[in-house]
Amino acid sequence: MEFARYYKGAFVRAYVWVRQRIIPLEEIGAHVPVRGLIVDIGSGCGVLANYLARRSRTRNVVGLELDPHRVRRAQESAARVPNLSFVAKDIVKDPAIMHADCLLLVDLLHHIPPPAQTILIDACATRLRRGGVLVVKEVDPADTVRIGITWLLDKLMTKGGRMWYLDRRRLEDDLRERGFRVEGIRVRRALFPHYLLVCRR
Repeated sequence: MEFARYYKGAFVRAYVWVRQRIIPLEEIGAHVPVRGLIVDIGSGCGVLANYLARRSRTRNVVGLELDPHRVRRAQESAARVPNLSFVAKDIVKDPAIMHADCLLLVDLLHHIPPPAQTILIDACATRLRRGGVLVVKEVDPADTVRIGITWLLDKLMTKGGRMWYLDRRRLEDDLRERGFRVEGIRVRRALFPHYLLVCRR
C-alpha cells in the first residue's frame, strides 16, 4: 500500500516514500487494536496514522502533531478517510484526549530532551484507558554501528537538531515504574536498530 500518492508536492511525496520504508509499519500495526481510539503522538506527515486507519476502518485514528505545516500536509492525505484525522495539539497540555485504546510514540522520544521525555511518558500513562496499549518505537544506541546511520538520517531530517537516544533497558524500567507491563521486541531491519516496547496496563 503506497501512501505517497495521497500527498501533494514532489518533496513531500518523496519524504513519505522514504518514511514508509523506514518505519516498521506491519510490526507496529500487529500490536495496535483493530478498533477504538488510536492516537499517534508526534504523527508528522501521517504515514503511520494513514497505514493504521486504512488497514481497519473500525479504528478511529487521530494524529497529534505540534507543527502546523505538517498537520496541513497530513490532513490532505486524510481527505477521503473518514476514520482518520490530524490536529495540532499537545497531549501533555490538552486534556481533550482521554481514555485512548492505544497511544503510539514512534521515533519521537529521542527528539526531545530527557525532562520532556519524562513528562510525555507520564501524560501517556494518564491518558490511556485501563486495558489499553502504549506502543513505543525507538532506536537502540547500543548498536554502535547502525545508530550512526540513524543519527545521520535524523540530522538530515531535522536540519541539525539534537538527539537524545534512549537506553532500552532504562526506558523499560521507567515504563514499568508507571504501572505498565512491558514486552520488548527487536525489529529486524538491515539499516536501522529499531526496537518496539509494547506496554499494557
